[in-house]
Amino acid sequence: MSADLTAQSVLNDLDSARPQLRTHLDAIAISANSVLRRLGFKCVAAGDQKIDAADASVAPAGWDQSHDSVSFTYTHSRTSNTYVVKFLELGPKVLVHGIVLPEGIVHSLELNPKDYINDDVPLSEPQRLLRNVDDLVARVRDSLANKLVPPLAKAAVPPAAAQQSPLLEQQYRPGIDSRPPEYDYDPLRVPPVARRPSPYG
Repeated sequence: MSADLTAQSVLNDLDSARPQLRTHLDAIAISANSVLRRLGFKCVAAGDQKIDAADASVAPAGWDQSHDSVSFTYTHSRTSNTYVVKFLELGPKVLVHGIVLPEGIVHSLELNPKDYINDDVPLSEPQRLLRNVDDLVARVRDSLANKLVPPLAKAAVPPAAAQQSPLLEQQYRPGIDSRPPEYDYDPLRVPPVARRPSPYG
């Protein structure tokens, strides 16, 4: 988790932005936008409206232009891709689609607002409205952000594995092969030429 990504930092983002939340879908979408931004995603558009580079709000102008969905477009410094994240209501749940462009790869996440929203709190009070924010942060990070931009640590090859040759382990047969297990196998190496015994002794 990013050093500045905590449940309280997400709540503070919502409190600072003071978005005019219309539904629980809005609360989930704006909270998720806070998580993604704190994970290094740069929000470049809300809906169809481009975002001014100086606008650091998690509820930028244009975020509420649609009545039944919320979408944000992002870039990330680690890739050249563009990411469109769209939030939709699917019955009592919120469906999140993360689309990687230009490949068109889609990663989806399903959230239940009842797990994160206090029904008896007004939408105008995000600090009290949201609950279980730690879990919401973890779900957005692990099931969405890390799939859109996988962590480099997961793609790295352990040094020990990189130095060991599976080919060497499979080919060496004790008592049959002439080279020992510690033989430094190199397919480009020219093998030494066997010297014929001299007929003169």
